[in-house]
Amino acid sequence: MKKIDVKFTNELTNDEIRQWNSLNSSDEKGRVYSSIEWLEMVEKSDGIAQQIVLLKENNTILMGMTFDLMPKNAPKQYNLDELLKGNSEYIDSKIPLKNMNNSYMPSVVFTARASRSYDIRYSKNLTTKDDLDDCFKLIYNFIFNKYCEDYNITFLYVPENNVILRRNLESLKLDKYAITGSYYKKIDYIDFSEYLDEYPSKKRSKIKNEINNLKNSEYEVIESELIDNLDKYVELVGMNFKKYGFPNFNFHSYKERMELLNHSFKGRSKLLNIQDQEGNIVASALYIIQDQVMHARGVGVDYGKSPKNIAPYFNIVYYEGIKKAIDIGASYFVVGDGLDKVKISRKMDLEKLFIYTNENSAEFKGNMKLINQYSENKFEDLFHGKKD
Repeated sequence: MKKIDVKFTNELTNDEIRQWNSLNSSDEKGRVYSSIEWLEMVEKSDGIAQQIVLLKENNTILMGMTFDLMPKNAPKQYNLDELLKGNSEYIDSKIPLKNMNNSYMPSVVFTARASRSYDIRYSKNLTTKDDLDDCFKLIYNFIFNKYCEDYNITFLYVPENNVILRRNLESLKLDKYAITGSYYKKIDYIDFSEYLDEYPSKKRSKIKNEINNLKNSEYEVIESELIDNLDKYVELVGMNFKKYGFPNFNFHSYKERMELLNHSFKGRSKLLNIQDQEGNIVASALYIIQDQVMHARGVGVDYGKSPKNIAPYFNIVYYEGIKKAIDIGASYFVVGDGLDKVKISRKMDLEKLFIYTNENSAEFKGNMKLINQYSENKFEDLFHGKKD
């Protein structure tokens, strides 16, 4: 007999944790963000445990989904009110969003905190479309009936290629809005030269020069554990946040989250650093490696101390990152959202991210339509007449 449990992630039993980490994922590229390691890290960083709904049969997990009950006083980074007021680095300030009067209801938000992805986990024994869809509907109807009197339901940052989840959300007739995009590269190269072969000859020569300039300089690329150079990495990231218009970067809270990330992903959180002969680091990029996916999670460059001709950003993120992904046999290299034109210029592929919701207040829908229109227009402009 099937039954549904709702609990906080910090209440999971050892058996439930073991089962959860062995389940399949509807978002293969974003699987790390539904892992127990990630959930524990974010819980400790936020000081708020995330909720999880589990569909079980005879104590075996068939499907599970993480969610938050999102009142209007929820943390800013997860608060839909703040999102729609434009208080988010992921919503362009040029979008003419209208003032919100908090006329909409708080949400049950299905989300993976501190990520731009949402993933549902399901048993390997659910092998048919009907089995998967039936389990999803059982969970959705349970949550809807439990909370719908006081909450709307929102699915935040649903990846375009998350077929199982999107199929079910489309069947529910929820409103859908494009909100941003995430970039990735499928790694099916034998070696780095195959990646370079994707470029026309002129651009390929330029990239080879950038790589050779670094190779022939006084600088070198060194890999380290995150914890070994954590302070320098956070310092460089902070410099770049301020350089690009985010003056409120909080060094201490970001460092705390990185310390927790290092603890949760020990041995799987790596830095690729560019340093001089004295060991002074001038650029650093953080990667998380899990389940054959390599995620670029952050980068910092001291542009005042690193020569422009060694192209520190492109070398440390794209060229060295892709080389590393090939070397470890990764299936995907994920570079996330932002800097769209730069990522497209380095042959990254776009995956749109959507919000699905049943919130129907006029103010909410009006702002979401503006964000959707801006996002779709941006994607069209980026890829219409895209140049190598």
